[in-house]
Amino acid sequence: SAAMIISSVCRSKKNRTNIQQRILAAMSVSDVVVTCMFLTGHLWATHYPELPSTSGIGNKTSCMINGVIAWAFVFVSMSYNGSLAFYYLLFIKFNWSQQKLKKVEKWLHFYPFVNGLISI
Repeated sequence: SAAMIISSVCRSKKNRTNIQQRILAAMSVSDVVVTCMFLTGHLWATHYPELPSTSGIGNKTSCMINGVIAWAFVFVSMSYNGSLAFYYLLFIKFNWSQQKLKKVEKWLHFYPFVNGLISI
């Protein structure tokens, strides 16, 4: 699960210094955010008495906030999957060293968040 990945990366200095592990941990954080938004989504929604399946305690604004956060982080998570695949391509196929990969790591984190913001 995502929480286990985050925990193992945060606890180990070796994992924290590994680029692949940092990308995986960031992807896991975005997965946790999406999961929390989906699990609590019904609470953020507006309650409609004519629809018995709605049990929300929120309003239209809180419902919109939940939707925007969930939507953005779904794209962040998917984009981190792409960043991880690109990391593997550079590392395995093109035999890049860790020093070279460190120079592009910031872009491997930047791309998912820009993609998440653009998706909104």
